[in-house]
Amino acid sequence: MTTKKLRRTLMAVFTTVMFWVVCATPAFAARYVEIARTPVNVRADAGQSYAKVGETSKGKTYPYLASKKAANGKVWYRIQFTATKKGWVVSGYTKLIDVPDETTAPTTTTTTTATSSTDSATASTDVSTTTSTTASTTASTTAATTGSTTTTAATQKKVLITAKPVNVRADAGQSYAKVGEAVKGKTYLYLGSKKAANGKVWYQIQFTASKKGWICSAYGKLTGGTTTAAQTKPTQSGTPPRYIKRTITVSKKSVNVYSAPGTKNKKMGTVSRGAKFVATDWRNDGSDTTWYSFTRNGKTVWISRHNVTVSDSYTPIPEKNFKNGGTPMIYLSPSKQPHNAYAAGSTNEQTQMYRVAKELKSILEKEYVCTVYTAPTTLELDPDGRAYDAWKRGADVYLAIHSNADSKVNRNHYGPMAFYFPGSTQSKQLAQNVVAEMSKITPHKSTVSPNVINGMLAFDKTGYSDVREPSNYGMASILAEVEFHDKADSARWIINHPKNIARALANALEKTFGLQKK
Repeated sequence: MTTKKLRRTLMAVFTTVMFWVVCATPAFAARYVEIARTPVNVRADAGQSYAKVGETSKGKTYPYLASKKAANGKVWYRIQFTATKKGWVVSGYTKLIDVPDETTAPTTTTTTTATSSTDSATASTDVSTTTSTTASTTASTTAATTGSTTTTAATQKKVLITAKPVNVRADAGQSYAKVGEAVKGKTYLYLGSKKAANGKVWYQIQFTASKKGWICSAYGKLTGGTTTAAQTKPTQSGTPPRYIKRTITVSKKSVNVYSAPGTKNKKMGTVSRGAKFVATDWRNDGSDTTWYSFTRNGKTVWISRHNVTVSDSYTPIPEKNFKNGGTPMIYLSPSKQPHNAYAAGSTNEQTQMYRVAKELKSILEKEYVCTVYTAPTTLELDPDGRAYDAWKRGADVYLAIHSNADSKVNRNHYGPMAFYFPGSTQSKQLAQNVVAEMSKITPHKSTVSPNVINGMLAFDKTGYSDVREPSNYGMASILAEVEFHDKADSARWIINHPKNIARALANALEKTFGLQKK
């Protein structure tokens, strides 16, 4: 065989193999990078010579973005380091984790640009879509949050389609994914409306029994029924309000303060035992240690939580009730912990809690007057992450969904738990209702007491981030632990009952906030 023929044959074999590899790859599998040692530097590009942009900690996972071989032959992985920052880590200190597609909530739908159907305008995006979006979608939509949103309680008011055909979109704007076409002369149940940044109004309709969508109002006419008073929510932008005032007291004799979180940053002097300061911010230094900032001599400095005691005071979060109208925005924050393995089923906490969130979103949107958004796995739990995203979207309720595990010493517990924010009456009510509803369906009687707990007392009174951050921005927030997953029987129960768990959570939300049924 000639060299040319051999090359041609090998290329054909390679092409065939690559075809089957591509076809065999799950379309929506998620890949994560787990850090195998600590600390691991995160670099601006693939190589030790590039600028350091941060540090990772052992056991933490990050969304995998790409890989690259450096000049010395070493492979580097690109990761989503924070909600807004990407970076590179050398592969020798990590391992790749592939997670089934149900953890990648939500997945991207490609935008349709067909010209045969009628729609127009691009709307603001501060309210949840009726289909899923990825982190990249989130990034693009939050960058364009202008204009205002008007949502109206569902009534028997309908939308008559006056053009043929009319594209039905996943949200109010031509750039959003096409979910179908509305037929001229057909009527659809009217669910609400939204004004875009360019002033055009879009109508949300019940497109099918299980699917909602949006059409431009220019091609639909409202008919019949009467609407209740509309609730207008301006687009959230800028700096959120603060409902937590955190005072820190230095607990050691003489403590260094730094220019940024972490002892590797520039020293900015010392503070003495007993000195009190009001914290202006709090951040993680990359090694699971919280640091507080405060103003000293006109400069912002940072101190580790291990060197202070914390005391909080709260501005009460206003209560919200939707019995008499209005459309609540419910933000779901499932666990982003793929490393928390279940005792059965070869699965993990993140996978199963995104399954529950998917079922809960479906129930809420199908049966209740509300809008729902599920946080993507790429969004962190820090003040700039999920909490800020929820606030920008105008969320009224923030529900973190987790499953639980005992310490390694004691593995005897069963039953649900919920952590609430003490500055919100409805937060505690929701926690109580979640535990009560979950206790009706769990296979074992709860062995946990108390099972409704002040979430701000955790971690030396620094609080659970899924309670602390959204509450600080004024949302009624809880962290729900639906059951313990470190025992095989309870793990199997969670895996086999995502719909039942979702139904219990929906019941708790209805009882707490007076959600209207459609």
